[in-house]
Amino acid sequence: MKPISPLRGTVLLALALGGLAAACGGGPRPPAAKATADEKRLPFRPRPGVEIVECPLPSDDCASTDPKACEASCGDGDMAACVSLAQWHVKHPNEGGEPARGMELLRRTCGKEFAWGCLTLASKKEATADDRAMIDARLGAACERDPVCGCWMYGSGLSFDPRTEVRAVETIGEACGRGALTACDELEILLEICERAQTRGALCGRLRESQPLRPPVPLPPQ
Repeated sequence: MKPISPLRGTVLLALALGGLAAACGGGPRPPAAKATADEKRLPFRPRPGVEIVECPLPSDDCASTDPKACEASCGDGDMAACVSLAQWHVKHPNEGGEPARGMELLRRTCGKEFAWGCLTLASKKEATADDRAMIDARLGAACERDPVCGCWMYGSGLSFDPRTEVRAVETIGEACGRGALTACDELEILLEICERAQTRGALCGRLRESQPLRPPVPLPPQ
């Protein structure tokens, strides 16, 4: 077993005693101030004066009409075609699709910083921890380059991982406030999901902090 360094041992002891400040000679830290209602509120509409943007969504036409045509376009370097082809492989295993190849295509497009490929990869339950790390890095970079649509895609990608749901909602909200109508639409959809069935704990909890939710719609009688 690797020995614990004196510094790490001091830190662990300080945490056990109720705070790192005690190890540094200070008293206990005051409790963190609670966020105000304004600080918790998420923008569900673009802020006044910002440019309104409809974030473009790639088409799946090539795969829906002829996967071979999609294969050719992907081979020529069309990243959107590669994502469409990947979706075909994942969704049509009974028609010759190879789900493993679809996942490989999504990893390739995300690795090449094609944001839509990263977002599509994020939506797959087969995504691994390494995939999630790549998605976070690539979509985070897209958000830095484009604080409107890039941040919408980043927030949307984060929403598929329960560990990052709160950050996802806040990132989508910021993109909405900056003018991304697509992000505003996604917030409304998430809000409706939470109102109908409040099953997503952290995500719905963050929305609930921002504005009161209506009671869940009761299920129709059987």
